[in-house]
Order: sequence, then structure tokens, then C-alpha cells
Amino acid sequence: MLKQVNYRILSAAALLVGLAGLVASCEKPRTGPGYVAVRVINEDSVAIQNAWIHLSVPGTGTLFSNPNTAGYYYKKSDVSGWTDSPWKYEREAYLDIESTKGAYRGCSFVHIVPGDTAVAYVILRPYGDPNTGCL
Repeated sequence: MLKQVNYRILSAAALLVGLAGLVASCEKPRTGPGYVAVRVINEDSVAIQNAWIHLSVPGTGTLFSNPNTAGYYYKKSDVSGWTDSPWKYEREAYLDIESTKGAYRGCSFVHIVPGDTAVAYVILRPYGDPNTGCL
């Protein structure tokens, strides 16, 4: 009789712990647009203004809905090195970033998550430098 009571108590406790773990582990999906802010700097962390910043989707597919851009978007950096306004996207994505100014170039990537702002830094280095991050 005592074993049966202990078994029932342990079974009920295990069920409650399992249900509590299931409820606590559920994550609500993020909603709203995702934003991308990019800052262009040099090797000494000095902001670079008027650098072209180019966002693109790696591979052949594109998530961009504007057929005129063919999956490419360009902006210039302002005096602080940041884009004047962040890019806005509705879905989760990984994007390539390339920035150029004169004889300098830098590359990076960013992961966009809906409902969050992703920040990326691109370091400009001379063309031919193997540390630009570009392939």
C-alpha cells in the first residue's frame, strides 16, 4: 500500500515537472520588422563618412521584393560612420555587407531577426589586403 502511494506521488510530481518545463520552454515568436544598422570604420576605429554600403543576399535567391534593385541595396555612411537610417526587413535573413570608399574595401555579414535591430561594423582596409573579410 505504501509503495503504491509513493509511486502515485512520484508519478504526479514527474508529470507536474514535465508540464512546467513544457510551458516554461515555449517561446513566443518575434513579430514586427527587423532593422539593420551598419557603421563603417577604419583599422583605428575612426568613423568613415560617405562610404558606399551595399547589402545583398548571398546565393541566387532574393528576399527583396523590389524587382528594380535585383536584390541589392546601397546607402552612404554619414559623418559618424553609421547609415543615415537603418534598413528594414520583414523576415529573418542573413545578408552580406560590402563597403567601399576610394581604394578601400571591407566586408561583413549580418543576421536579421524580426522585432530586433542588428548592428554590423565594417572595417575598411586597402584593396588587396587579405584581412578585408571579402572573398
